[in-house]
Amino acid sequence: MFGAFAAYLLAMLPVTAVHAVSGMETSLFVFLIALMAYMIASGIQNGSRSILWAPLIGLLIGLTRPEGNAISLLLLGFAWLCSNKERRKTLIWASLGMYVLPGAAYFIWRAGYYSLTWPLPFYMKV
Repeated sequence: MFGAFAAYLLAMLPVTAVHAVSGMETSLFVFLIALMAYMIASGIQNGSRSILWAPLIGLLIGLTRPEGNAISLLLLGFAWLCSNKERRKTLIWASLGMYVLPGAAYFIWRAGYYSLTWPLPFYMKV
């Protein structure tokens, strides 16, 4: 069911295949998003514990590209919504320990080191 839904989403935007192999970090970015979606789908469908490692992949997505945090949060929200009550609690703790706290530590370090609130590409594009 989830595999068919993922295939449907990719079929709706066929240009995704071109973007998956272009650019510097684009292929890594697409790979990490696909990996996180797969981990969440298998965790929901089969009850696999791989869903608990999805926040770590979400952190890597956000570190690869800043806009990846929006995708990571959407995927984690979907995982939380589709999980049972016991898994939700574990997923929240895993997200806090593997996504929120390391991400906040990196953000604080980066703001202190570079004296910039936002990532450099934000300032270059604006």
